[in-house]
Amino acid sequence: MPTALKIIMVDQSPESMILRQKARSLTPEEILKPETQQLIDDMFETCGSIAVGLAAPQVGHSIRLLILAPKSRKSFPGSFYEEPIAVINPIILAKSEEKVYGWDGCMSIKNDRGYPRAWFERHRSVEVQFLDWYGNSHTRRLDGFVSRIFQHEFDHLEGVLFTDYVDAKDLVQEDDFNKKMKENA
Repeated sequence: MPTALKIIMVDQSPESMILRQKARSLTPEEILKPETQQLIDDMFETCGSIAVGLAAPQVGHSIRLLILAPKSRKSFPGSFYEEPIAVINPIILAKSEEKVYGWDGCMSIKNDRGYPRAWFERHRSVEVQFLDWYGNSHTRRLDGFVSRIFQHEFDHLEGVLFTDYVDAKDLVQEDDFNKKMKENA
């Protein structure tokens, strides 16, 4: 039975260092192991209704595994629901030259005012190659909202956080972000 996992937070604790490490690839044999399959189930459960993506380092595993779970949300203009998928050992084959602005936030970054967000550019689309949770290879072009989620989660596999792209003064605190979304609704 799937279990929601504890999210590793960016702080001064030794466990948070995993968020700054480049994650290692999984072998085909490791992908099919029961403990990896359980981790994937648990990551789907952890995403649940609150997140649109999750990377294994965020739950304490320095491996190249992420979940894409797009959902339609007012706080994400252009968002939509798509069946969640597990993405293992992803490789970015190509990035669009065109970039678009959008909001980023992270379940691993929280302060006394909630989860801050930032408005910045990412590539409009990416072409990626990855393995699914059965070890089958896929190549897909991801656009718009799903591309943004993928790039955010992929960054976690590289030890990069969205806050690395922006100045601290450009972070929008959660309560201010929620006010902006209500004003724009």
